[in-house]
Amino acid sequence: MTDLNIHPSLTFSAPTLLTDGDVNFIKYSPLGNNVFSQNDNCTIKLASNNELLVLDRSYIKFNIQLDTAGTFSPQGVSAIFSSVSDTVSGMQLPIQRNANITAKVALSTDSNERKALTGVCELYTEGAVTGKAHTINQIYTVTLPVQTSLSSSEKYIPLCFMNAGHQISYQFAPASQVCSLGSYQITNFELIACMVQPPNSYLEEVARGLAAGNSLKLPLNLTKSITVQPSAGISSQVINLQVGYLGSINSISLVERNSAAPMINQDGISSFFTTVDGARFPRNKSVAGTAETLYQTLAGYSTKLSSISLPDIYSRFKQFSWKSNGMFSSGIPSANGTIELSLEFNSVPSTLECIINYDAMLLLSANSALLVTDI
Repeated sequence: MTDLNIHPSLTFSAPTLLTDGDVNFIKYSPLGNNVFSQNDNCTIKLASNNELLVLDRSYIKFNIQLDTAGTFSPQGVSAIFSSVSDTVSGMQLPIQRNANITAKVALSTDSNERKALTGVCELYTEGAVTGKAHTINQIYTVTLPVQTSLSSSEKYIPLCFMNAGHQISYQFAPASQVCSLGSYQITNFELIACMVQPPNSYLEEVARGLAAGNSLKLPLNLTKSITVQPSAGISSQVINLQVGYLGSINSISLVERNSAAPMINQDGISSFFTTVDGARFPRNKSVAGTAETLYQTLAGYSTKLSSISLPDIYSRFKQFSWKSNGMFSSGIPSANGTIELSLEFNSVPSTLECIINYDAMLLLSANSALLVTDI
């Protein structure tokens, strides 16, 4: 194995070469009970003395059993999670709410490699459960990529230098988001962590840097989900989203939900634009219509993707991106902590999930962690 090319700031990247024996898979089980149903919370704690965690090569495995015949959510088995929260070195990161929605948005816009991993995992899940019929009391074994805020860092996670380790808590979604009828039960939940053993010289050098007062730096891409209920029976509305001060907002995604059919996303917004600190975006024209929304989404992601999954009734969303479309190279700051959303409706959705994507930096010192959002 080659060294990890430690930057003076202690920001680090993956090894360029791995040899047999460098990679290991370790099973972590939930704390306490390992039987879950809708709205339950599952917490897993990961720790290591001398290894780095590779989240993009780690996975979750569990069994799911349903008490009624019906169909699984076409959004994918990842609809099983309604929220995900990370606690690193004793500090809780912002909770990723509406995780089932953000997972689907990411599947449409994420890197081709990540999309391939997710697609293969769900395609080869036992029983092909994604969007398929299920029978009463049959047990299906599910394998999914690990969904956590730290997976956005594109770095190896230094578990060996995390005071108190890394704790991930998953809240399971209501049954109506997962299956068409009945309820479900989860058993044998496991997180299979892909670990890399770095050379001792790397561990010693990082330890010396931390002892001298330096910090390990993990760039993160986080989401903040704000749920609003538009007024019924109207054709337009202006909604102020209290997002807090963020130094680098990358995009806003709008997902319309119908309380009568939770698995299906509505398409009632005819056009929208945003206002941040008095400036309108897009500057001269609202985002309007399904085809135009797709062009806006492609404009935001075409710099890093060769293709994108087309929205359907289960995964459609509307999005405007500040960072990738050339307006701002590092996102847009929100000085007053709000985003004003100006909406036109063909039909008013029951609820509107506004998912704010922004950059942050996690600083890990010898004894604590600090999250910086003003970057």
